[in-house]
Amino acid sequence: MCNHDTHRALPNYHYVMRSDIKGYYDSINFDVLMGILESYIKNPALLSLISKACHRTKTYGGIFYDYLEKGIPMGSP
Repeated sequence: MCNHDTHRALPNYHYVMRSDIKGYYDSINFDVLMGILESYIKNPALLSLISKACHRTKTYGGIFYDYLEKGIPMGSP
């Protein structure tokens, strides 16, 4: 929704939230994420799989790049 669309719709709602998630997935820190997940998930095998999904590699033009600290891929299950 564009800003003018939002402004026009305001009278129809009691609450409005505006957000901008551009770069959100790229900014997720793996250590913070795993710390949060460990408080809810007690299965070590599942935590290991999630950690491996986070600490992956990606290729651009035949060059491998490691994601060691942050950056969940968009569309990642």
